[in-house]
Amino acid sequence: MRSFGLSRKGETCAKSDVLFFIAISPVKTGGIELFGRRLAEALARRGRSIAFCFATPASEEVRGLFNLPNMQLLSFAEQNRFSWKASCQLWRMLRQLGPSVVVYSFGGILRPLPWICRLAGCSRVIYNDHASRVAGDEAGSALKSALARLITVPVDSVIAVSEFVATCSRSEKLHSAPVVAIPNGVDLSRRTPCVGRGEFLARYGIPPDRKIVSQLSWLVPEKGVDTFLAAAAKILACRQDLHFLVGGEGAGRDSYQRLAQELRIQDHVTFTGKLNDPMRSGFYHASEIFCLASRWQEACGLVLLEAMSAGVPVVASAVGGIPEYVRDGIDGLLVKGGAAEFAAAVSSLLDDEGLRRRMGTSAQKHVDENFSLLAMAERYAVALDERAPQPVPALARQRTSSC
Repeated sequence: MRSFGLSRKGETCAKSDVLFFIAISPVKTGGIELFGRRLAEALARRGRSIAFCFATPASEEVRGLFNLPNMQLLSFAEQNRFSWKASCQLWRMLRQLGPSVVVYSFGGILRPLPWICRLAGCSRVIYNDHASRVAGDEAGSALKSALARLITVPVDSVIAVSEFVATCSRSEKLHSAPVVAIPNGVDLSRRTPCVGRGEFLARYGIPPDRKIVSQLSWLVPEKGVDTFLAAAAKILACRQDLHFLVGGEGAGRDSYQRLAQELRIQDHVTFTGKLNDPMRSGFYHASEIFCLASRWQEACGLVLLEAMSAGVPVVASAVGGIPEYVRDGIDGLLVKGGAAEFAAAVSSLLDDEGLRRRMGTSAQKHVDENFSLLAMAERYAVALDERAPQPVPALARQRTSSC
């Protein structure tokens, strides 16, 4: 395994069958990183190799996770940019690796990469759509749609993470490629935490007799952290045996900590910061109820699956792809509304321990049967293994001048 930025001169890469661009920073053992590992294993069983190209170099933890003989780990910060320099660097990467299939995700479908791949002789280009949407998003003008479709002509197919995302992808008129939905999954082998509930609570100074209600997300307005805190204040006005955990990092952390003080609930709220390995951290297993108060149209809400896999019932916004993953009244409660509605839903579960247990058991079984990361990786491997269409004549096999 090799990790480097392609801006360095003199570096070379080994040949790879699949090149997967993921425009995020791989700093923890999260859902995307675990998926990459499992996909590489699935491809290895088919005798195929894969290179992952992230936006930044991977942390040591992630480098260890990706240490497989059929994998390479690369980084390139400008993979989404419309610039001559970035395009030349992408061209050199493709020339070195010589992949037959290129997949790209995060940052949107519109970028120069598909055309660069085609001109470099790649047989297939696939866009992997993980994007949440903003309510009210609509397709642009006819001229913008025509220009977008020209940019995406080389895209052979789109893999969406939910039927909601697939429907959005088709209706936005940004491409003409076929779309298939492959649901996200969680690594069930990692759901046993490394620490017990008592040790986890002690780490953050939380009294052991408090019931825990949690949310884990980026600390940004779209995730509804303010709604979660406002709901906490409403519930704490009636009972004091609770503690609210806010997991994750983001630009809004300071403002949300101030909000907790303004609501006078700071003694019952803990911000954990970044969790390097959420599933094994003990975060979910310490929780009686897990929430996701998103106000945008979530692509899927992977944290909900992680909580459900730990046997925790969930309370979540009924938006985007979430209803495809969470069965309302069976695995948890789906909410339409704001803080008052969230407070009512959480309170109804806190008041009925039997209902919490039944929903937690159903949620865990639902994930076990339908949202395994191994099954997800196998479906991706099959999609990448399908017979490719005839490629555009390969300029990559001709002598070309250096960028």
